[in-house]
Amino acid sequence: MEVNLIAVLLATVAAFIIGGFWYSPFLFGNAWTSAMGFNEKEMKKKGVAKSYILNFIATLIMAYVFAHILALLKVVDLLESLQAAFWIWLGFIATVGMGSVLWENKPLKLYFINVLYYLVMLVAMAAVITVFSDNSIYGAFLPSPT
Repeated sequence: MEVNLIAVLLATVAAFIIGGFWYSPFLFGNAWTSAMGFNEKEMKKKGVAKSYILNFIATLIMAYVFAHILALLKVVDLLESLQAAFWIWLGFIATVGMGSVLWENKPLKLYFINVLYYLVMLVAMAAVITVFSDNSIYGAFLPSPT
């Protein structure tokens, strides 16, 4: 199974852009900070650069694995990839994320902020990976990465 590494990188960048907007004060940043029990002073003290780098690497791995799954499933169109994103989200992200509510006493509001971000992120990744995939029905219209 071939995975288009350019598509994986673009999907990772798309996820990061969505995350930046999702967790900004314009959308859910203030609610997330409050639900986490953080304040702005603690966030600055924490040094977020390392967290951003490690999160980028984790997101890159997630995008690669997702692209690999789509390739194994022989997904070639956008609707199929969006369905795969939804089912992967429902089966793995939404269910595992519930543990933070059940066992870590995190608020349900935090759960929804986080897991809905992952749904939007996976949908965006699905779109990018599918459109830029060599096996995609759209691939014939795009320049080859090699």
